[in-house]
Amino acid sequence: MEFAALMCSTWRVDLAALQKENERVQTLEMKTALATSEEARRRLEVIVGQLRHEKFGARSEKLHSNQHHLPLEEVEIAQGVLDAAQETAVRNQGVTRSSRTP
Repeated sequence: MEFAALMCSTWRVDLAALQKENERVQTLEMKTALATSEEARRRLEVIVGQLRHEKFGARSEKLHSNQHHLPLEEVEIAQGVLDAAQETAVRNQGVTRSSRTP
């Protein structure tokens, strides 16, 4: 009977050791699967970011092909306004000087 008790005790120890090893392996597999899925998620975020950039550009509103000249036109308009203001200032300065001269 001692042999049977000893074998039963050994099996329990082996069974407990096997259960611990099984839990360790399952935990390791879960951590590996989590790391793999996180890396896949990061790669997908990069791809989605690139696709958004291709579709929407650097800004959320993208210019149509015939609108690329608009910023240059705005600069030209602003330059025209400044030139007109400068001409008006020069004329007013000349009028003020001539009105002072008797």
